[in-house]
Amino acid sequence: MRRLAMAAMAMMAAAPVTAQPGWTGRYVFDADLGRDGLGKGITIGVTHTLVLGGKAGCVLVAEGYQTDTYIRCTATPAGTGVRIAFKSHRDGSLVNDYGVAQYKPGATLFTLTRGKRGVVTTWGAYEPDGIKGKSGVYFRKG
Repeated sequence: MRRLAMAAMAMMAAAPVTAQPGWTGRYVFDADLGRDGLGKGITIGVTHTLVLGGKAGCVLVAEGYQTDTYIRCTATPAGTGVRIAFKSHRDGSLVNDYGVAQYKPGATLFTLTRGKRGVVTTWGAYEPDGIKGKSGVYFRKG
């Protein structure tokens, strides 16, 4: 019985999920974290990539300075925008690689809306280093 449940979960995870109409695509936020403290002046940063649609459905990946995060998410309508919520980590677990449950299932990570200057992000449970406010133009479609 347990094997069937695990196989069903694997099939569901692999099934394509569509994102909200008009929001399908790849969104990138490059967080500038300044320079290292080693006196060499090397710029450090983290790239946050959100993919909506296709086989992935909804995936948020953060890679860079001391960061390697892969979050499976859901994308649902939020007014004229889209709400990105936590589903699980890469392996389907609710805890990260360090055994910490950072987010509850269904927790709003952030919302995206369209503004005059671009895609506006309103941060929720996901608050990466390098942001300058609770809301602003961070992700760019690309």
